[in-house]
Amino acid sequence: MSQAEFKITAEMSAKLKAIAIILMVAHHLFGFTTSNHYLSLLIIHGLPVEILIGRFAKICVAMFMFLSGYGYYQTLNFDKYDLGKNVNKILRFYLHYSLVFLLFIPYGLYTNILNTDADVFFGNLFTVISSYNGAWWFAGTYIQILIFYPVFIYFGRDKAIRIIVISLLLLSVAVLIQLFPNVGLFKYMGFMKNTFIWQVIFFQGYFFAKKSLFNYFTFINKTWIIIITLIVLFCLRNALPLDFSVYKSGQVVLSDFVFAPIFIFCLAFFLREKGGFLLKLSKHSTNIWLTHMFFQYTYFSKFIFYPRISIIVLFVELSCTIVTSICINFILDSLYQLVNPTLKIAK
Repeated sequence: MSQAEFKITAEMSAKLKAIAIILMVAHHLFGFTTSNHYLSLLIIHGLPVEILIGRFAKICVAMFMFLSGYGYYQTLNFDKYDLGKNVNKILRFYLHYSLVFLLFIPYGLYTNILNTDADVFFGNLFTVISSYNGAWWFAGTYIQILIFYPVFIYFGRDKAIRIIVISLLLLSVAVLIQLFPNVGLFKYMGFMKNTFIWQVIFFQGYFFAKKSLFNYFTFINKTWIIIITLIVLFCLRNALPLDFSVYKSGQVVLSDFVFAPIFIFCLAFFLREKGGFLLKLSKHSTNIWLTHMFFQYTYFSKFIFYPRISIIVLFVELSCTIVTSICINFILDSLYQLVNPTLKIAK
């Protein structure tokens, strides 16, 4: 990689998100299960290598958030910000979410696999809770950050340092909510805690784009250096899981605030060629995220884990979700065509 200015292009970002979605599937397949569910390919210090990969793979969340912030600066920066585009992006995503909800939830309600209580149903429908699908916790966080985005832009229009200050203040509020969950207003703000935490890395991506901070990484320009860096990141992230418990959704790994940009840069080193499988897979990233847990745990767990060999289990899971995604994209395209013949699924 040359010493010239480095920038993540739209195509490169799509490929990185495709890698992130593979990591997400691997994280949920292997990060929470024992070797009883599959046959491990390798044991390292008494642990299946799949568990180590699954734990590391949680970096996928930080990757998505960082790349979203990075892309937002490139498309909706201070000079070109368009509130209408932001609202359209939120509505498109929620339509996407609602369609998946409509396709997968009714059967679970009918068979009592899923909770039929009205408050639970509407909580999941409006992304306030994610009890129907554990991976959906990110949906509410993502929508809330997009809603807050214009506020950050407004206050940071003249001085970007204001965005940093607001971002850190919100992170401080998240810490207070964690420490005092039943005190005053904090007991009503639990569902916002994820947002107050993850907005930090969203705006980290934003500033990496705004200030071209990846230019400072270009000394990492040899394949062997990249490979060593990736190995070190893998080892450190498994050894130093600086966890911060979050609202009903696992844990945020604070080390990802440091590791994610480095990991993204290293992967980008190998993604300079145009086209390829990852670009095609990126068209299905959102659908794979929204549906894969239904295959893994809710409806088709026995089928997904039936092959037993871990790499085949991963292949079967991805194959099922990609086929499902093709159908979902067809329906969405048809809906968009009804509204506006010039519209297609947002990439």
